[in-house]
Amino acid sequence: MLKNSLALEERLSREKRPLPVEETGLSGGVRNIKKRMRRRKSLHDRFFEKVKKENCWLWTAKKEKAGYGRFSIRDHEFAAHRVSYQLLKGDIPDGFTLDHTCKNPSCVNPDHLEPVTMQINLLRGNTFQARNASKTHCPRGHPYNGDNLLKQKYGGRECRACRLAARIAKSQKRGQEWTETE
Repeated sequence: MLKNSLALEERLSREKRPLPVEETGLSGGVRNIKKRMRRRKSLHDRFFEKVKKENCWLWTAKKEKAGYGRFSIRDHEFAAHRVSYQLLKGDIPDGFTLDHTCKNPSCVNPDHLEPVTMQINLLRGNTFQARNASKTHCPRGHPYNGDNLLKQKYGGRECRACRLAARIAKSQKRGQEWTETE
C-alpha cells in the first residue's frame, strides 16, 4: 500500500499536475482545475518540512502515544520512520521491522534504523521479553544453566532446584514421604 502511494505521489509531483478528478472526488469547472494545477510539493519536500535535522532527525508533526511519527499519503497514515527509510534507503525486507538503534521513537534518520526480525527488535528494547531473557538466575539465586535449567513447552524457563524444593514441600505438607521420580 505504502509503495503504491509513494509511486503515485512521486509520479504526479514530477509531472506537475493535479490528481485526476476521479481520485480526488472533486468535480467542478475550469476554475477548480486551474487551482489544482498549481505546483504540488513533492512527497520528499512534504516529508522533510516536518523533520528537524540534528544527530537524530526528529519528527515534529503528528505523533502517536508512544512517540512514533505519523505521515499521511493520500488519506492513509503511515509510520514516519518507515516512510523515511523507504524514501532514502529502499524497501524494508519482508518479515522485517525497523529497529531504532538510537532508541528514540520520533527519530526518522534512516542511518538510525535497522531492519531486523520482530524477535530481535523486542529483545533489544526495554520489553518484558528482553528483561526475562537477560535473567541468568532464578529469584532464589540458582543459575539458569546446565542441569538446573528446565525449558517449558510455552518457551519459559524454570529452575530445577526450586521445582524440586516445591515438590518436597508440597508432599511434606500432605504428610507423604518424598520420592524423586524425575
